[in-house]
Amino acid sequence: RDGSWGGLIPDNQINIPKGKREIILMQRKKGKLGAGLGKTTGWIHRSTLVRSGAVEMITEVSYDMIDDNGHLHITVGSDDKKKN
Repeated sequence: RDGSWGGLIPDNQINIPKGKREIILMQRKKGKLGAGLGKTTGWIHRSTLVRSGAVEMITEVSYDMIDDNGHLHITVGSDDKKKN
């Protein structure tokens, strides 16, 4: 036996290469991002994104506008932000 529970590899042994792009996953509703995903696979997808370190997850987003330069303007809760 390899010491892992249920055949899963422990987090400290997983090497997920970091992508070349910055990824921001936004959700309009409040609460855990992706909570509505399937119960059997949703946690796997969310876990993979978190472990990659390449994905920023933001909830409570309001999409305000895309300006003439292609920048997305959003409101997070009560904070205004601009994303390229």
